[in-house]
Amino acid sequence: MNNKNKTLIMVVGVLLVMIMGVSFAYFLVGVKIEGNGGNTNIQAGGLPLVQYITGDNKLEKNNFTPKDIIQKNFKIKVTPTKDIKEVTYRIYLKIDENTFEKCDNTNFNEVTNNCELDAQELIYRFKNSSGEIIKEGDLTGVTGEIDITRDTKIQEVATEYEYKVEIEFVDTNKDQNHNINKVFNGEIKVEFAAKEQTVNDIILGLNAKTEQPDFSQVATTDEGVYKVEDGMYGGYSYYWRGAVTNNYVKFGGFCWRIIRINGDGSMRLIYDGATCHANGTSTSDSIAVASTAYNTSYNNSSYVGWTYSTGSQRTLSGTATGSSFNYAGYKRLYTDYAPTLSCNSGDVYTLKVGLITADEVEFAGGKEANNTSYYLYNGQAYWTMSPSLWDGSGARVFLVRGSDGYLYAGYVDGTYGLRPVINLKADTLFATGGNGTQSKPYELID
Repeated sequence: MNNKNKTLIMVVGVLLVMIMGVSFAYFLVGVKIEGNGGNTNIQAGGLPLVQYITGDNKLEKNNFTPKDIIQKNFKIKVTPTKDIKEVTYRIYLKIDENTFEKCDNTNFNEVTNNCELDAQELIYRFKNSSGEIIKEGDLTGVTGEIDITRDTKIQEVATEYEYKVEIEFVDTNKDQNHNINKVFNGEIKVEFAAKEQTVNDIILGLNAKTEQPDFSQVATTDEGVYKVEDGMYGGYSYYWRGAVTNNYVKFGGFCWRIIRINGDGSMRLIYDGATCHANGTSTSDSIAVASTAYNTSYNNSSYVGWTYSTGSQRTLSGTATGSSFNYAGYKRLYTDYAPTLSCNSGDVYTLKVGLITADEVEFAGGKEANNTSYYLYNGQAYWTMSPSLWDGSGARVFLVRGSDGYLYAGYVDGTYGLRPVINLKADTLFATGGNGTQSKPYELID
């Protein structure tokens, strides 16, 4: 039977839902706002004008019943300046009230209320002037802001663009009493937006070093960004080391720190909290989940496995309950000081959310020594996903120690924090203006 640390999986899964359920943050140039409601004009300094020009911008209905649709036809007017012909704007839906709810275990009853679990009962469709659907999505239970589109136009003169938004109460042919007569009130919004930058744009501005740092020493100063061949993804990987101050990212309403950019252009991030924290800051905010065991069982070497089957853990053909031994990472990181970005094929996982590896900690400037200056220190103890050793009676996994940032081998049943790690796709776009600093982090564009 395949087993996992259920506690670890559950809390990481909860975080993923939390991340994906919030609005993305945007960096926008300083704007001047004129007017109100649907006739708001938004202009940035001497930059082009973007204007919602068709009546009011409200989308609202009380007492919804299945198959009801509310819609709005509207126009956007883009006015370039003498010098700036390329204009980027963002259209989004600001939801003021939405009482629709998902059919879930709180209102599902197979006998009396056989609704469709997790159904998309309130949806939106965004169409262009030809009636083609540009984007559609689920609004059931959603509040806040929903990004509809972000577009760039190149024009010599003022030009109008027509769009349509529809919101429908979908008939699921099931019992929908939990949403009958519900309410939706929202507004269509438009604003001038900064042009995007790509991962490659970020790489070009890094001035990365090509030499290898001394991994036998902790990195307590800002050593910058290093370029190294990537044996896992091919090409080159770029990793941040020491007390760096240019690896902040805002995503999903949270702050993250860049661990590295992989050889395929994807970007690996570690959670830093609801706000961005300066290096050396001791804060529990940068721990997503506190005090959880890596595995509640410790007395078999298989329990170091991120996944394992009874009698063996991934990457090993067997397990031990007697003689002690070290895993390859122990010698690599504690003796040879030779961290790697490569993995054996059996160590590769395709996950939505994971943890940092011990090798990545050493790349970043940590080792089996105190370091409260590098960007991974946060005054909290947290797990890596790398096995360390079997000492003859207990399985141990590497963790970053809270008191001093030390790369330590902790027993798997110990309770330490989680700092989730995610990968952004290579085609991710970031708003222009961010430079990775705490005050101007890179900010994602949806």
